[in-house]
Amino acid sequence: MSLSTTTTLIASTIATVSDVSAKPLPSRTVSEEVVSEVRGGLHTLYEMVKHMGEALPAFEKCGEKELERIAYRALSVMKAEAKYQQDVARQAKEAKRLAYRAKLQSVFAPHMETARQEKTAYDGLPASLKSKLGAFPTEVKVPVSEMMSIFGEGLTTEQVVDNLGSLDLKVGRGKEKNAPYYVILPFTTG
Repeated sequence: MSLSTTTTLIASTIATVSDVSAKPLPSRTVSEEVVSEVRGGLHTLYEMVKHMGEALPAFEKCGEKELERIAYRALSVMKAEAKYQQDVARQAKEAKRLAYRAKLQSVFAPHMETARQEKTAYDGLPASLKSKLGAFPTEVKVPVSEMMSIFGEGLTTEQVVDNLGSLDLKVGRGKEKNAPYYVILPFTTG
């Protein structure tokens, strides 16, 4: 067992044992190696808590109450560290997500600008012609093929489509067989 696994096991065992009523455990023969490993794990927890500035007696003089306090304190530190690591991972994931969105924006911008120019031209048409053409589209479609390089080489179109979906982008495809994929953006005037 690794030291961190042993430390976690010891701390959780102490916490579990201290939660139940104090009944003597049945006698068992425990090897000197196991005793040494448990003692080493307890000593590691002791050093960790002491390093955090807690006033503790010498390890050899720690009684059951001190060891329980050490175990609980160590468990709370391990929980805080696990939460911190989760927060760091979540922040890294969000930073990566924002970086992809920024790169994608550079692909979307020219398409949106073209749509704005078309809308300006559409608005300049006579009402009779507009009625024949119908309403101006409320969406801008950007081909996924233009975004392939953003996600790195070696990815299939389907993998890029999945990545775009995980970025909360709407992806569509034409009705014909093997039609290309495109990202559907709401038209904005700027």
